[in-house]
Amino acid sequence: MRNPDFNNILDDCAWRQIAPYPEAAPSFAPNAGGSFTQASNGKRSCFGRIISDKFPVETGETYFVSVTAYPHHIRDEHINLHALINWHDNHWDDPSYWPPVTKRDYIKGVRAGDAIVFSGLFTAPGGLVLAGNPPVDAIYGELELCFKWSETGSVTWKDAVVTVRPAEKRLVRAASLLAIPTQSEADSLHRLLGLIDEAAAEKPDILCLNETVLTYNMDFLESAVTLDSGAVKAICGKAAEHGMYIVAGLVTDEDGILYNSALLIGPGGEIEGHYRKMQIPLFEAEKGLTPGDGLGVFDIHVNGRGVRIGIMICFDAEFPEIAAAMYRHGVEMIFIPTNGPVELGRRARDAGAYLVLSARPGGTRIFAPSGRLLAEGKASCAYEIDLNGQHTEEWTGPGPGHADVKTVLKQERRTDLYNDLERRTV
Repeated sequence: MRNPDFNNILDDCAWRQIAPYPEAAPSFAPNAGGSFTQASNGKRSCFGRIISDKFPVETGETYFVSVTAYPHHIRDEHINLHALINWHDNHWDDPSYWPPVTKRDYIKGVRAGDAIVFSGLFTAPGGLVLAGNPPVDAIYGELELCFKWSETGSVTWKDAVVTVRPAEKRLVRAASLLAIPTQSEADSLHRLLGLIDEAAAEKPDILCLNETVLTYNMDFLESAVTLDSGAVKAICGKAAEHGMYIVAGLVTDEDGILYNSALLIGPGGEIEGHYRKMQIPLFEAEKGLTPGDGLGVFDIHVNGRGVRIGIMICFDAEFPEIAAAMYRHGVEMIFIPTNGPVELGRRARDAGAYLVLSARPGGTRIFAPSGRLLAEGKASCAYEIDLNGQHTEEWTGPGPGHADVKTVLKQERRTDLYNDLERRTV
């Protein structure tokens, strides 16, 4: 491990601009103090990448990468700008080797006054299998800054930094539990509370229960509970007893209006959020349920760190717009109580988020943002998620090589064109 206090790897670095063809290139000019400005050529096809020199990296070592952009009168800052760190293996100078890049990592940009700060921690990848070749390790890094697809404006890039930093994990232990209700509400509640105790042995930070967890045979009218009912208080008590969040699917009676709900109960035993299912299928409406009107997006705190979660219920997950809107809200984890199917990994990809599912009667599953199955069980499952971790696939949006699916789905999404469903929130 190198000294984490060593100087910026990019000190005294030479930069060059690359364009797909000469007519596409924006103007490119270095400025005093080490900054660079790219200005539009007046065409929609404007596309220019500023590439740093390659710098040596050590496989498995973590690097802090940062660069600041100052855009001026560009079309859309999310679409028109990107920053990447490209990783290369020992074939980097062999023009006949495929693919030419080992892995490409998008760097997240955050607006800060008149600037956009792109920054993040990235680990030099090792053991990646590319196009069926033997596993390879990254030995060089390369910073890429791009101005693209704007007929107007310019961007100035400043303060590019790459330094060694310790890795930082953001751990959330998620669990899913399936509890099949019986004809007796009292018996169903008793069994549910016992199963929660069993699931608590896994020490989850947040536990997802299934949809309408106290409702037998879709008898919504008979199983509806008020928020101050004994059943709700008992579930809240279990959350407090075990110091965990619980997402509980229940039919709620609110001044005589019935909703298919999911309550977010905090580790102190208080109801911290209440989501009402938006997509009510016809047969549920015929049985007396009314749809809600806002997204289930909530902020929680786990291990001293903030986490933004989303909640959908069953039929909600048949519609990609809801997951896409959750992406726009920065949701990192989605919880789905359902009486429907378990094949919902696609919604994890839609939102670029982890997905925790409790499905009656199908079982329990936890998916990565790539849609890959991480854990499953007939009655319960648990998985420790690192929200700073990556789930890569070969040949995603940035091109040949590996990339983290979560960041690709966020960066390459055409948010300038999609509907703003997120304006309607709980």
